[in-house]
Amino acid sequence: MELEYVGSHPDPFERITCRLVPFDDCVQMVMDGRITDSTSVAAILKAARVLGTAEREPA
Repeated sequence: MELEYVGSHPDPFERITCRLVPFDDCVQMVMDGRITDSTSVAAILKAARVLGTAEREPA
């Protein structure tokens, strides 16, 4: 699946920088607290689970 950047409409006070990051790095950024936006966290972790890359905690 290919994704395409189509622009954004940030609020006047927001500063958003886009950069390409390997997916495994994104998951690590969620896990160590560098990504904290709840929508982003949910999307990244769901994608990791669907792709089978999410680490599962022992029961």
